[in-house]
Amino acid sequence: MLALTLALGTTQCKKDKDKDREKFLGTYEVVETCNPSGVYGPYTISITEGSGDDEISIFNLYDYADVIKARVNGSSFTISSQTFGDVTYSGNGSISGNTITIDFLIEEVGFVDDDCQAVGDKN
Repeated sequence: MLALTLALGTTQCKKDKDKDREKFLGTYEVVETCNPSGVYGPYTISITEGSGDDEISIFNLYDYADVIKARVNGSSFTISSQTFGDVTYSGNGSISGNTITIDFLIEEVGFVDDDCQAVGDKN
């Protein structure tokens, strides 16, 4: 009986994580406001399932063709520090209805750090 209870509890947690992740999946037309670089956009980002139950992959943030991993928790997510070449990303985001907001920091070798917020609607 205990094994059945544990198995059902594990399945339920996975389903909850999948449901949390699903709300982010899709393409978004975003505009960023960054300090110091200013306003940029609109441009398209894509969000797909990541490898873990609570992971998403964000493609084209900052209009750079990198795939950034984020961990979902409810209607928000966290981007842990990730480096691609000379560019390091970190930040967090959330979704409300069909609108996504991503607050992130870009650290690029040879450039001033850019503190950004991208906001956009799901296509």
